[in-house]
Amino acid sequence: MNSIEQAIGRWLAQWVGTVQRNAVWVTLGMSLATLAIIYYVVGHLGIRGDTESLFSQDLPFKRIERRYQEAFPMLYENMFVVVDAPTPERAGEAASLLAARMEAEPRRFHRAYLPGGGEFFENHAFLYLETQELEDLADKLAIAQPYLAELSRDGTLRGLTSMMARGGRAVREGDVSGDQLHALFDRFLRNFTGRAVPKAERPEGLTCNVVLSSEEAACGGVLPIQVPVFAHCPTCSGTGRSWYFPCIDCGTTGIVEEPATIRIRIPPGVRSGSRFAASLADLGIGNLVLEVLVRIGR
Repeated sequence: MNSIEQAIGRWLAQWVGTVQRNAVWVTLGMSLATLAIIYYVVGHLGIRGDTESLFSQDLPFKRIERRYQEAFPMLYENMFVVVDAPTPERAGEAASLLAARMEAEPRRFHRAYLPGGGEFFENHAFLYLETQELEDLADKLAIAQPYLAELSRDGTLRGLTSMMARGGRAVREGDVSGDQLHALFDRFLRNFTGRAVPKAERPEGLTCNVVLSSEEAACGGVLPIQVPVFAHCPTCSGTGRSWYFPCIDCGTTGIVEEPATIRIRIPPGVRSGSRFAASLADLGIGNLVLEVLVRIGR
C-alpha cells in the first residue's frame, strides 16, 4: 500500500514539475483543447424542450398524426381568440367581423378560420345534424310555420303581439302546449313591463341598424328613434275583453302600444360599424339597451 502511494506521489511531483517548466505551452494547449470542446458542444450537444422529440417519428400513431396535420393544417400552430358578448348573436357578429378583417390583411395573418361559421356552415348546417335531430327540427318548424309566416308579413312589435295572441288562442283550443309558449310570454313581459326581472340578469341589446349617407356621417347630428312601449290596455285592464265582447282598442291582446322617442347623438366622422347604446330605463324597460349599429351607404 505504501509503495503504491509513493509511486503516485512521485508521478504527481514529476507532472507538476513538467507543468511548471512548460507553463506557456501547457496553458496554450489547454486553451486550444477548451476551444475544441466548446466547438463540439455547440454543434453536437443541446437540450430540447419539445416533448414530441421523446417519441420516434416512425411510430404508427405519429405517422397518422402527420397525415392528419397535412389534411387539416388549419388546426395546428394556431392562435385562438375567444370573443365574449352579452348575447350569442353579438358574439357571432363580432367574430365574423374580426375574421373578415384578418382575412383582409394577408401580410399579417396567413389565414383566419372561424369554427362553426363561414359560408359553407351557413348554407349546409343541417348536414351536421343526426337524422332524428333533423326530423325533430322539421316537426317544430311545421308547428311554428303559421306563426313565422304571420311575423314575416308584419315584422314590427305589433305583429309580434298579434302572433302571441294567436298562440294564446291555440293554447286555449288545445292545438299547442302551454309549456311551449311559456318562455316566450315570460321573456316578453320581462322585457317590456319590467316585471319579475332577476337581479342577476344583464341588460341585453336591442339592435337597430341605421344606414347613413357619406354626407350625414361626415356631419353627424342627433338621430331620433321611435321605440314602442307597451302597457296594459286601460279599456280592458289587460284581459283582452270588455265584458263579454272582444276589446277593440287592443285587438284582444290586452296590450296597447305607445311610441316613445329616443335621441342618439352621432358624432361627426362616424365610421361604418360603429355602435351607440342608449338606456331604456326611463321608459320602464330596465333589462334592454337600445344599440344603434351605423352603416355608411354609398
